[in-house]
Amino acid sequence: IVGIGASISLGKTCWLAHIIVDYSYRNMGLGLRIVNKLLNDIENRDQKSILLIATDLGEPVYKKVGFKIVTEYAVFKRESSRNNMISFENIVRYKEDFRERIYEMDRMITGEDRTNILASTIQSSMIYLQDGKMSGYFVPKLGDGTIIAESKEAGIELMKLKFNSTNKAVIPVENKAGIKFLKENGFRELSPVKRMILGQDIGWKPENIYNRISGNFG
Repeated sequence: IVGIGASISLGKTCWLAHIIVDYSYRNMGLGLRIVNKLLNDIENRDQKSILLIATDLGEPVYKKVGFKIVTEYAVFKRESSRNNMISFENIVRYKEDFRERIYEMDRMITGEDRTNILASTIQSSMIYLQDGKMSGYFVPKLGDGTIIAESKEAGIELMKLKFNSTNKAVIPVENKAGIKFLKENGFRELSPVKRMILGQDIGWKPENIYNRISGNFG
């Protein structure tokens, strides 16, 4: 095996992921061949929007087949945890009553149906309540620990919970409040990665994403 790649179906949308070529076999067109094979398989499923997160190395390959840049994700790292940010006010543990609301909020903000991804770890969620209603959630056991919030207050409070003990963060550059929080709490910005799309644009709200799931799902 000298190269791998995967496509992940989310109903009407699809993600390309894990497209990797062994260092000794790069610059031979293998990455492009893998991408084309994946796209041919996706075409048979009639999915209209294909997304991916691209490094600088992969970006030229994806552009060759028609992917365009949508935005960038800012990548942050901190050397050590501070353990002084936790505030449990208005944050409660997951109950089954929240399940459908989480699915609904996720669809509204991401523009995708990620129900099957969320379902496996949803019970680990922490929920932020405003006036007794859910306005954000944090799923610590899902990928990098996604945080989705309708309000800045909910997003920042859930970030305090997550980043009390976690030293890596990736969020869309549109989320100015989240980026400000990270910089104020000792995080150093690294090289960004690009979100790219092939096909129809999707309606999403990057300013409401306070930490992504992973490079496989945005």
